[in-house]
Amino acid sequence: MVLTRVGTIVVDKFAELEDTIFGPTGLCRSSSITELTEFNMIGMPRPPADTRFLNCVPNEVFFMLDWDKLDINVDGYWSPAEAYALTEQFNESLSKMSSTLSRMIFSLKSSARMVQKMSQYKGNDDAINQANEVRSMLEAANGSLPKSVYISEVVPFLRLCLLMDSRLCGNAVFRRSLNRSVFMTEFHLSHLHGAPLPFLEISPRTSGKFVDFAQACPMIVDKVCPSFFTVAYAEHSSKRKEVCGEPSTETRQLPASILTSGSDLMNKEVLVVNFEMFEEYSSQADIFYRLFLLLILLLWFIAMFEEYRKIIHWWRVLLGTPIDLTILEAQTDEERRVSMKDFTPCYKCLNIVFNLLPRTSIAVAILFFGARYLMLSQSYEELMMNSLALTFLVTIDEMIFVAFVSA
Repeated sequence: MVLTRVGTIVVDKFAELEDTIFGPTGLCRSSSITELTEFNMIGMPRPPADTRFLNCVPNEVFFMLDWDKLDINVDGYWSPAEAYALTEQFNESLSKMSSTLSRMIFSLKSSARMVQKMSQYKGNDDAINQANEVRSMLEAANGSLPKSVYISEVVPFLRLCLLMDSRLCGNAVFRRSLNRSVFMTEFHLSHLHGAPLPFLEISPRTSGKFVDFAQACPMIVDKVCPSFFTVAYAEHSSKRKEVCGEPSTETRQLPASILTSGSDLMNKEVLVVNFEMFEEYSSQADIFYRLFLLLILLLWFIAMFEEYRKIIHWWRVLLGTPIDLTILEAQTDEERRVSMKDFTPCYKCLNIVFNLLPRTSIAVAILFFGARYLMLSQSYEELMMNSLALTFLVTIDEMIFVAFVSA
């Protein structure tokens, strides 16, 4: 029962981790650089074309990053029929793009109406004209999303939606993968002034100006992104938080060389988050931890080697020539050696079926699951505790024998 429980723990933990990260509905999948959007460090060269990455972006966000994947018939509109076709092309449980399209259009219309009604934007011609234009284009599109609206009102938020956790906004700024200029690039290409409508709705106190990126980023990730995407996005975000573990926060200062504008100066100090599992992974990647794990595994194999020697000896006795093999070695020189000269085929069969085969199976299972159990350890302390637990497991039969069988 103990062995079965250990095996179940090991198998379930590995299966759960693999399914959560790499399963059919997992967090990550392998993608080539040609499939990924241009989301690199600012000023850094694009990796070679044969580079592959673990793509841990939800499908609906991943597809939204590339207009060519959405506009199948190249008419300048993303229609419900194209969204259904994209959904059928992939696993429907992963990418219900038709629901994403409906939510996105509803959210943009709602933002336009709110901006038109807000007192903070009365007299702000840029904001009102933008709201009127977007609302009229969406109504004229009859359930489709025009490319111009996609570029000005959706694309600026997609890179932030990749974060999926507002606590990572400071990390993105510090690593130079996002800043105000990157956020506003597509919006300014549309020859508009101010900021995209969803941002105007959630931040009316800015009077239509996008200045403090570090302050705006958490609001966008927590409010705008969930309004754009389905519950699958929220589930993916929750799973990522569960896998990453508890956060630890510290203040980091940006290099003076990249502080080129007033908005950069506002964000020269940012909060950077490190997660528990990343720190544990970093410690496990350390060469000293790997050497210590190798030593523990070596000791585990040595501890099991004695049992395997006894098992091999018994297989030789039952399948070999018994006259040449000693069954029980004397403990002292005065004791006689006990040898078995012959035994019947019936005894052989019974001993193999009820003793040797179960004993061999248990030894193999203990060795295999024990090694994997040790490899599941995530720290020095846990590795030591798991090794002690396995030592108790392999000696429990001898403890029971000594306790209940008289000398």
